[in-house]
Amino acid sequence: MIERNLKKLAKMKTKSFLILISLMALLTLVIWLMNSSTPHLRNIVTETEEHIKKINSKLNVLEPNERKKDLEVDATYLELLGFLNEPKLFSEKTVGEKNIGRIPPLVTAFSQFSDKEKLLIESKLKYFLNDLLLIYDLDLSSSEQLKIKKLCNSSCFLRTFKGDNYPVHLVDEKMKAYKPIIIQEVLNEYGAIIWIEPPNVFTSNKIEKFISKSKSSGLLAWPLSQPVSQMTHPAMFKYFNVKQKDFYFVHMLDTSQFILFNNKKIHENLMLPWVKCALKENCIAPAGSKYNGCDFRRKPYFLYSGCHKYEKSAFGIITALLYNFDQSKYTLLIDRNNQLINTSSVYSFGNFESNEPNFIEILYENSFMTPIQSTTKKTSKYKVTKD
Repeated sequence: MIERNLKKLAKMKTKSFLILISLMALLTLVIWLMNSSTPHLRNIVTETEEHIKKINSKLNVLEPNERKKDLEVDATYLELLGFLNEPKLFSEKTVGEKNIGRIPPLVTAFSQFSDKEKLLIESKLKYFLNDLLLIYDLDLSSSEQLKIKKLCNSSCFLRTFKGDNYPVHLVDEKMKAYKPIIIQEVLNEYGAIIWIEPPNVFTSNKIEKFISKSKSSGLLAWPLSQPVSQMTHPAMFKYFNVKQKDFYFVHMLDTSQFILFNNKKIHENLMLPWVKCALKENCIAPAGSKYNGCDFRRKPYFLYSGCHKYEKSAFGIITALLYNFDQSKYTLLIDRNNQLINTSSVYSFGNFESNEPNFIEILYENSFMTPIQSTTKKTSKYKVTKD
């Protein structure tokens, strides 16, 4: 019995010794491979990874954490809006065989006709009596259309927005995805546009400085105090292959009023991506996005507030990319002497939490377009008086 146990123990020792020898041999082999002058394991792994990345790059395949969303849309829409053929860019003389006159056409869109819409028209008649005003009809009633025609003179024209030509979500009033489409239609016809929508009104006809600034840059817009990252659903950034953190200190823009001149840069790098995003519902309104419910108590201030601004959010991203994040190139403020001031010299990009007092008033003071917050009737202020 004892002899049998001794034999078993000898066999176990032999087996353990062989295992130890094998492990030592394997370890020696690994050390040799790691230190050999020939391609070793690390190089093999690294080269394989690089090879895979090159293949993915050629196939436009991105890593999961940086994968770009698909922004492709039906080419029929792009052809309808003038992107596939020779673009009708701005010309000093004529655009689309139409003379734009002293200033670009004034353009707006109405879904109703209330005091706000009436004030806008009356302000136009006071300050731009004979200049063209195009009013896009977003499902106005026949009685509202009649009221507009009675109020307007021969320089006002009602146009029906042909929503049936586009995806269903474009008629959603909160998304305002119709706005880039309307603007592109006008640019394709006239080459330039002054966009204004209620509750904004005209307050002056001294427009030369604004036209000059917008001609040189292609765009003139008014900044808002909120950063783009705060008012934009995180999923939207993926459609433009950018990161949310790049927009922590980029101002949102007021898309209820701005001036555009359709040069090549604006046509290809602003209007095309803006229109594409508007046509693609998941881009303009990512899953889970909502217009209301902003939580401005979240810290830090530039993080997503929980509410999304649809076409305005997309506009903020695209314009920042187009002008390499330098908002002074396409935005302005006005001082008390009616002089143009670059945004960056007046308003600190890095300090959103301590807004300057009366920021919006400083922003629009002496501008020719201004938002009216009150809904009370003020029609007498804009009535055209005979001299």
